Amino acid sequence: MVQGGVEGVRFAVWAPNARRVSVVGPFNHWDGRRHPMRFRRECGVWEIFLPGVFEGARYKFEVIGQDGELLPLKVDPYAHRAELRPANASIVEALPDPVPASDERRRANALDAPMSVYEVHLGSWRRVVEDGNRWLNWDELAGQLVPYARDLGFTHLEGLAEAARCLRCASEVCVGCTFCARTCPDYAITVERIDDPGHRAVTRYDLDLSKCCFCGLCAEQCPTGALRHTGQYELTFLDRALTSFDKHEMVRSPQGTRATGADCRGCGGST
Repeated sequence: MVQGGVEGVRFAVWAPNARRVSVVGPFNHWDGRRHPMRFRRECGVWEIFLPGVFEGARYKFEVIGQDGELLPLKVDPYAHRAELRPANASIVEALPDPVPASDERRRANALDAPMSVYEVHLGSWRRVVEDGNRWLNWDELAGQLVPYARDLGFTHLEGLAEAARCLRCASEVCVGCTFCARTCPDYAITVERIDDPGHRAVTRYDLDLSKCCFCGLCAEQCPTGALRHTGQYELTFLDRALTSFDKHEMVRSPQGTRATGADCRGCGGST
């Protein structure tokens, strides 16, 4: 954006209880003393305009809590782009130009219009095998996923973005023991490693969230605490009808009924 004839980036973050918030990145050597933000007390937002910062710049927020404690660096929760794990800095990305809604779009989103939603995990829906099995970027998803869902009769798409935050692996402390992969009942975890005398290196850690049933066994088995559930995992895909049975259903099945992990998405186990 341009402010007062100067090109730069305006940063803002909501942190009403913080004592100080700064923007840090390579442009200031990750030094929070260089660019402290201004506090808008009426809304709890910290903001600053930085000239000379352009698209593609990495950044985080340095926060000092109410008690004066310097907290770990925070990413931007509203960033449009971020580094690929294990790096996690936010990246400055230009916003797309606003596009006026067409008459067709207005009719499709009318309150009385028919609606059929296709839920999809964007990271595992389709991969580019010939290019290192990478994920599709947004342009490729728009060109392939939209016509795919439309041809199936769906009117709307819902990305399961929260699923990416259900489990986290701190790969820098992963020792490659493969306990998590061997424990996983859905075979959702792939660990590849190099074993040398006196040294072990993890070359690949892949968690397929489209298979994961969020049972938590992998996190329990991890000896270093590298793999853990985040606060969003519980009941993520739970359908209570598949995890509870009344006495009439139990009478119909004398041996009892057992919901498998494939049916019990997110319940943390089987019933």
